[in-house]
Amino acid sequence: MEENLTPAERDLVSEIDISREAGLLRFLRLADYTSIILCGLWLMGTLEELLKGGEEVGFSTLLRAAVLGLAVYVGWRHMGAIDLYFWQSHLFTLLLLLILCAVVISTSWGAISSPEAWNPVNDLAARRQGFALGDIFKILIVGIVSLLGIGALIGLVTGRISHKNLSLLDLLTEISTPESLRRRPKLKIARVNLSLGVLTAIAGGAILIIIGGVPWEDQKNLARFLWFSDAVVVFGFFLLGLSRNYLQFDMDSLLSADTREPILFLRSFKDDELGEYNASQRSFLDYSLETRLATHFVRAGPFIAVRDPSVAILLPGAARKVLPDSEWKNQVVEWIAAASVIVMYAGKTDSLQWELRKVIEVGKVPNLILMTPEAMILKHPSEAGVRFEHIKTAFSETKWAPALAALPSAKSIRALIFKPDGTAVVVTSRKTNRDSWHLAALIAHFILRENASGVGVTRSATDKNQLLQR
Repeated sequence: MEENLTPAERDLVSEIDISREAGLLRFLRLADYTSIILCGLWLMGTLEELLKGGEEVGFSTLLRAAVLGLAVYVGWRHMGAIDLYFWQSHLFTLLLLLILCAVVISTSWGAISSPEAWNPVNDLAARRQGFALGDIFKILIVGIVSLLGIGALIGLVTGRISHKNLSLLDLLTEISTPESLRRRPKLKIARVNLSLGVLTAIAGGAILIIIGGVPWEDQKNLARFLWFSDAVVVFGFFLLGLSRNYLQFDMDSLLSADTREPILFLRSFKDDELGEYNASQRSFLDYSLETRLATHFVRAGPFIAVRDPSVAILLPGAARKVLPDSEWKNQVVEWIAAASVIVMYAGKTDSLQWELRKVIEVGKVPNLILMTPEAMILKHPSEAGVRFEHIKTAFSETKWAPALAALPSAKSIRALIFKPDGTAVVVTSRKTNRDSWHLAALIAHFILRENASGVGVTRSATDKNQLLQR
């Protein structure tokens, strides 16, 4: 907190520091990438061994393929997720991987270290031995990362946060159970462009399968092939990422089918996280913070936002709709009044400031989760303070103004929740990985649901028109 604050001012804000949890999640995310990439390559080699081995293939090879396949699947399913139930399967899988790596290294080391294998006269044998050492090194990396992932999981499950000394295990159990947070109903909801989404997904998947199935050792010019294949693989992942855009829910269809109170996502269009072509491999696995928020909040209601009319392709995440200039204010006020939760990125544009004032006037501040945009903190950390000055200006005549004055450094803020009594809860982190924002949003939603009995008011159509005229 700021050093010049009085004790009374410090009591206005409760700080939850999740730096430790964010650090542990960073190791767990490393285990995810390792499971998908290195174990995926290892699995492809094992499958090739199974296809060429015929009847000579042993049970150990089949078992290795099963463990690797499970690791790839669990890593892929957990990518971009913070979920207790994934953690249970993740721990089991990482233990199996660790055992597999130990067995493979122990059984292969004797043959690799034999003097006969390193006879300089036999150049082919030496090269094969070099490749074998490279494989052992990769397996060793998988084993070390698996061990780190196991340690991170144990630390997360046994850890506690400062909010009521609540364990993270209990928090995730509460927020993930169907009884306390209903999952989205299975409804027939139209997609933005289903046929084009399916076609691009098939094309991208086919490219990756074909390139992955090419036997590298048969290439006459390996270096040129590797360059070519890398470019083609990037394009394949780009097509898969593009398919996600086309497979987004159509907002009109979503709202007509899902009648629950919406979750409204407000942000400046400049803070939309556009995927980059050269980052398509990474973004396909973990596209953006918004996609993570959408995955969580759609369990509680349709996650919706205004669409940027200047962007031709819909972005994965919230269901979006372009609103004409003559309609957007009226529609946004209506959504604010109806929303059970409002997730807002701190910003400084006039439109976002107008939306924040309406949140205050409609009486939805206790439903608000105010967050800092991940991309902004990473690229322009000094701008965080400027954005929060605009937030303080908007709240200057409210009962939350003293609490905002007592906030810690804006760069460390991940989420901010306003309580009905004028106090606030701020979730902070010294770590800047995406999981710090993701976990902060889950904690903020948990706290909102704790105080759900006294939040929100219903406004009549007359009240909404009066608010629009201000």
